[in-house]
This record gives sequence, C-alpha cells and structure tokens, in this order.
Amino acid sequence: MQENFWRKLLRELTNVLLTVAALLALWEAAARLHLYDVSFFPPPSADANALFSSVKSGELISDTWMSLRRALVGFIAGSCVGAAAGILTGRLRIVDSTLGQVIRVLRSIPTIALVPLAIVWFGLGETSKYLLVFWGVFFPVWVSSHIGAAQVDQTFIWAARSLGANTWRLLCEVILPGAAPHIIGGMRTGIATAFVVLMAAEMTGAFGGLGYRIYVSHLVFRVDKMVVDIVVLGAIGALTDVVFASIISLIPWSPESAKRI
Repeated sequence: MQENFWRKLLRELTNVLLTVAALLALWEAAARLHLYDVSFFPPPSADANALFSSVKSGELISDTWMSLRRALVGFIAGSCVGAAAGILTGRLRIVDSTLGQVIRVLRSIPTIALVPLAIVWFGLGETSKYLLVFWGVFFPVWVSSHIGAAQVDQTFIWAARSLGANTWRLLCEVILPGAAPHIIGGMRTGIATAFVVLMAAEMTGAFGGLGYRIYVSHLVFRVDKMVVDIVVLGAIGALTDVVFASIISLIPWSPESAKRI
C-alpha cells in the first residue's frame, strides 16, 4: 500500500509539472511573438531572473514557508473542528437547534470582512492569521460534514445498535464512513479557501509571507516579482491538494471520487 501511495503521488506531481511546463512554454512564445505588452506581464525568461534573485536572498523560501505554515495550521484546526461540529449538528437535533443556528448566522459573515477586526483584537502577529484561516476553513467543512452526517441511512444506525455497537463504534464504523465523501469534499474546498483568506490577511496586516510580498511588489511596480510570488502560491496550493488527495486515498473507506477529480 505504501508503494502504491508514493507511485500515485509521483504520478500526480508529474502531471502537475508537465501542465505547468506547457503553460510556461505557451506564455514565453506569446511574449516573443509580441502578442501583448511584456512590461505588464513579463515572460517566464524575465520572471526567472526575479525568481533566482528571491531564492538567492532567501526571501522567497522564507515567505513560502511562512505562508504554508499559516495555511496548514489554520486548515488542520478548521477542518478538525468543522468536521466535529458538523457531525454533532447533523446527528443531534438539540445541538443543531442551538449551536447549529449560531453557526448559520456566523457563516453569513464574509471572512475577509473580519481581517481588520482580527488585527485590532490580535495584532499583526501569527495568531490573527491562524484564526482567520481557521474561520475561513471551518464553514465549508462544517456544511459538508453536517450534510454527510445527516444523510447517513438510519437503517445502518439501527442495525449497528441492534448488534451491540456503542456510541464510539457507531461513530467510527458507521457515521464517519457514511459521511466521508461529504467531509472530504468540504476539506478540499477548505484548502483553496485557506489560501484565499491567508492572502487577504497577509496583504493587509503582515510583515512576511507571499501575500505581503505581492502587495509590496505592487507598490513599487515590480510585476516580475508579483508574477513569481503568484505562481509559487498557485504551485503550493496545487501541490497541497495533490498531497491531500493522495493521503486520503489511503483511508480504507475513502470514496473513489475523492482520490481523483
């Protein structure tokens, strides 16, 4: 199984790299044919110089690690809490009538609108970034988990109870496998949401990270550096999704649709 995991991961990464390489080739060809103004959208050959400079100075590596750490911490926390809350509201009517109603009200508030408030409450440190990403990831995971848990066939619940299953075994062997497709779908949506929220947070209140660097490059009209940071951001987002899908495929009751979309 471990060999199959690494083989699948390598195949997915290869597909991503080949796709990126093809897009870069088309981009470079369009620039050399003067199909657009390169001062506003430098070709890969020009961006490569900015990339080399950023890597050499350590700036890009530091910013990438900072953004990736913030996104992963917020994503893991938001996914765990969101899945737990979704299962509770999906299976327990009293929890759905109380906690579920509060979550529905809070869900209508755009996460990006909370960025200034998070800075006021928690400052420009890491806490505000973690909490904002957590907030953005929590709701799509909660919605998916709630729907998945609520749609578990009641017949399976009764059958497990009749066979003597306690609450813990009922959760692990019936409810979680039944709700898994929805939970996984919510988590994959949460990955993209995590990076969207993180960029908004870093552009408005940070002193490091890819979002901060994109904003600073915009102020001094360094389009090449902006493009480099945006491409790196897209790459780590895509790779994160590929790694997540590969890890999820190891779960015995993982649906086939979650392995590849």
